[in-house]
Amino acid sequence: MPDATCIAPLSPTAELDQLRARIRRLEQGRRAETKTLSIGLPELDAALPEGGLPLGAVHELVAADVSDGAVYCLAAHWLGLAQRREAGKWVLWCGRTEHLYAPGLRLAGLDPMRLVTVRAPRDEDALWVLEEALRCRDLAGAVAEIDSLGLAQSRRLQLAAETGGIGFLLRAPGVAEDLGASAAVTRWRIAALPSAAGPAPGVLAAPRWRLELMRCRGGRPASWIVEGEDGAPGGFTLAAAIRDGSPLPARARAQG
Repeated sequence: MPDATCIAPLSPTAELDQLRARIRRLEQGRRAETKTLSIGLPELDAALPEGGLPLGAVHELVAADVSDGAVYCLAAHWLGLAQRREAGKWVLWCGRTEHLYAPGLRLAGLDPMRLVTVRAPRDEDALWVLEEALRCRDLAGAVAEIDSLGLAQSRRLQLAAETGGIGFLLRAPGVAEDLGASAAVTRWRIAALPSAAGPAPGVLAAPRWRLELMRCRGGRPASWIVEGEDGAPGGFTLAAAIRDGSPLPARARAQG
């Protein structure tokens, strides 16, 4: 007589349905645990699937022009946001030069008193430093300046970030058209735009940039016009013409 406790094997279709249900539960759990870093501009946060920059992830920042320091201001601001979120923790900047301009970092929202700087002229050295920094739970985040990046290297960085903090890769100017595949969660590009007319004769107009979300895992590309403003988060704010609907100069309009 057959054992009454035996359970009939599931059909291949039923096994597949169970596997799909398990995957859905795991994905829902990961989404629930995902933590984000608010950019400080609601319009930009709203464009990201999680409502901000995902923590435990790597993000690429691409400079459109070597003469425009906006990408460094952007990186310093976002690194400063991570620094303030994890009060008491340090951040790391691995760059081409030994010295960063401390007053400029403060204006961008980064505290230079809790910053570790590393000089790494070669990409392979900078990538190694960033990987080790991302694995360190005593750091709130890290930046590395590099020229080239392979897919396998980006995957290593992303895996390291998942165990530690947030990482930013500053890509060299001139590579925006040949970036290649990457495991980074987001990729941004910032380019200078002509300034609007000054508020009054003899008064300089605020500098403007086009900030473009080139790629976002689970999201869609988008772009905004931002301008420098004293007192704004990191010195950036959405351009007044975007906020109040006034027309932009023809050359300054963002493309779709």
